[in-house]
Amino acid sequence: MDPEFGDDEQGRFQSITSPQLISVMVLWLLTGSCMSAVGVFIAPIKSQYGLGDGQAAIIFAASTCGYLAATATLGRIVARGWRTMAEMVLLAALIGSTVLSFGPPFPIVLLGYAVLMFGLGMGDSGFNIWASQTTRPHVVQGFMHSSFSLGSVLGPLLAAFLVRYGWSSFYRLMIFGQLACGISFHYSFPKHTILSPSPDDDCTGRRVWHLPPVWVCSVFFLFYVGSEAIFTDWGPEYARRAKGASSTSSSLASSLFWLGMAMGRLILGFVTQKVGARSVIWHLTAAACLQNLFRCEDLDVFYTTVFAIGFFLGPTFPSAILVLTKAIPAHCTSNAVAIAVAVGQVGAAVTPLSLGFLSDRVGLAHLPDVSSTYSILVIGLWLILLSRQQGS
Repeated sequence: MDPEFGDDEQGRFQSITSPQLISVMVLWLLTGSCMSAVGVFIAPIKSQYGLGDGQAAIIFAASTCGYLAATATLGRIVARGWRTMAEMVLLAALIGSTVLSFGPPFPIVLLGYAVLMFGLGMGDSGFNIWASQTTRPHVVQGFMHSSFSLGSVLGPLLAAFLVRYGWSSFYRLMIFGQLACGISFHYSFPKHTILSPSPDDDCTGRRVWHLPPVWVCSVFFLFYVGSEAIFTDWGPEYARRAKGASSTSSSLASSLFWLGMAMGRLILGFVTQKVGARSVIWHLTAAACLQNLFRCEDLDVFYTTVFAIGFFLGPTFPSAILVLTKAIPAHCTSNAVAIAVAVGQVGAAVTPLSLGFLSDRVGLAHLPDVSSTYSILVIGLWLILLSRQQGS
């Protein structure tokens, strides 16, 4: 038995209907909704504040700053217990959502997104670690990430509906969801739940980077999460400008991608549990090949392709987390996962930000070229990551 778990705690994770897992799934549902809705708000935010594509895309950079700040403090907070971490997550998320709900001046909007992502980023990295320590990590991660994907499906649709009342109305609704989630965590996680061991002196700070699987996984996440951001953050705008979708229906580009993700993580997640992480290479290859269909002008073909790509990419992120945790010493897991996921969020900021400035110059017509290039890099990096796991 893993020394981090007592008998009572270990048993709780054997059921996928445990109150703790359900609470985490609700949190990730809200996280997915908040993160995916931003792409729908680009147009109204540009209009309200008189911004260009590149200026509006600074929102993604501000969000990443919040995520990186969460990573810097994650180890100390996790050491205090999972409920303490959950309380910090929801407090920061509530503050960020409250700031955004007032539709403040743009510099304050950037601050609001940074604080919001500080909370959500801590929940992302922290509960990825939590799931990797359970008795059925592939299944638990599959349900968690499927909840995130479901939230990412609902987020753009809800945002498209609420934008008529102002983009800030979305965050007023999120406040109620986060309060309910906080109550759920309070009762499902006891006061002292699953304390992590003190990190080893050899696995703190920059020394984690001396573990080859950590930096390989970090580079992998840099491009993989960046490739996801291409579809989720600029997909709706690409559908509207390049495919002629209406402002309302263009949100389907993001929602269908995440719907495919949710189904892929549930269905292919069980396949990965049986076959192993090596099967992910075939999923990545299928997703890369499907991107050739973006050249077709038909909007329905575009939506179908986006859904299929999301389906095949579904199990990639949770599988990479598990590959990393198996390739490094157990006492290094907390810092290693936090660093790798944080680097991924850098990709999630840099990629859409770069696309925003590229769009200002040449338009969004080159989005398929960028996504195809990222896909090729992701396949190569996945093979390297697997080889590092086998050699560890």
